[in-house]
Amino acid sequence: MDYFDKGLGKSLGFLVGALVLGTALPHLIKDFFIDTSWKFVIILTSILSVIGGFLILFFVKDGLYRKRNNSFDITTISNVFKKNEFRKAAFGYFGHMWELYTFWAFVPIILSSYNEIHSNLTINISLLSFLIIGIGSLSCIFTGYISQKLGEKK
Repeated sequence: MDYFDKGLGKSLGFLVGALVLGTALPHLIKDFFIDTSWKFVIILTSILSVIGGFLILFFVKDGLYRKRNNSFDITTISNVFKKNEFRKAAFGYFGHMWELYTFWAFVPIILSSYNEIHSNLTINISLLSFLIIGIGSLSCIFTGYISQKLGEKK
């Protein structure tokens, strides 16, 4: 985010889109390795996360608009929550994230239940879970582009 003086909405759209796609990735891994255990999916996802972290650490430099803060003040946390407007926005965001992660967690369960109810159908739960969750990444990127037209605040 420190690469841009303006246009943060677009870069935030790509950042959140990557987060959403990363959330969907374990379902795609499970689809590729059909007869594998959940432990393998967790281990592979963790390894990919560590590799991604090192790639960022070694190859992504700080941006031109980086603002350094040399000190950490623990009282900032309580001070910021004293502001009513921030508190409303923060708790709204926390509630939104609660419902979003709950939905993501229940997608495979919902698909599995659907599969059981309609026994004549056999759906690929892993691939469909990936597609349902992962489509959100395209929405995030698209919304980032919209923010360039309408402005980030809207």
